[in-house]
Amino acid sequence: MLPKPEKHPLFNCGKLDCPVCMKAYSVVQLKRRFSKEHYSTHGVAPFIGRFGYPAVQAGVFAPPEGFDESWKLDAPRTWAADNLALGKIVEYRSSLMNSRSAVHIKERNITDLQEIAMASKPIDVEIELKKKPFFRITADSYIAPSGPVGQLKEMDVTSSPKIPAHIEKVYSDIDLKAADALWYLQKHGYDETYLMRMFSTGVMGLKKDRRMVPTRWGIVAVDDTLGKYM
Repeated sequence: MLPKPEKHPLFNCGKLDCPVCMKAYSVVQLKRRFSKEHYSTHGVAPFIGRFGYPAVQAGVFAPPEGFDESWKLDAPRTWAADNLALGKIVEYRSSLMNSRSAVHIKERNITDLQEIAMASKPIDVEIELKKKPFFRITADSYIAPSGPVGQLKEMDVTSSPKIPAHIEKVYSDIDLKAADALWYLQKHGYDETYLMRMFSTGVMGLKKDRRMVPTRWGIVAVDDTLGKYM
């Protein structure tokens, strides 16, 4: 059994509620689960990086294997409703591998990522990495922590995503502005996390304007846009 964080040599800041220490502790526990190149799992959420824009790193957050409640790994509204402890949130997020590859923001061949973004629950995916994922600890004021990072070689969606009718409507309407689409979906009960996933993967808005948006920027844009409609 691993010692408690405050007694482990990796965790020496002395603060039990420190997110960085909590994530480091989770890394030690999870390393054995991320020790290969191939994963049959669930695509929980898309990720679009910002470095190198407009050529960015885009990919998917996924646990080492799929399970019935994998959606809880990226569900801030549920975390808040359940008053989930910070340590548990870090544990959830640290178990999500970020498998990604370089892509231009106007790339059209990102159907798999868009299906993951639009699906009402995580879908089955096969992920092949170029090599075993590596761990690193990052702290960010906008994006929740995540687990290991892997360079994506290939990803295939292996199940049919269940996409709600409201989402299909927004995706199909290439004359509907993104701001109006966000407002329409919020009125029908879709939370900010769901909307941000869609906004970031370019599945809404005027056809000529559709493109990927870095996740960090997407969070801010969705919050600002919905705030103007309130």
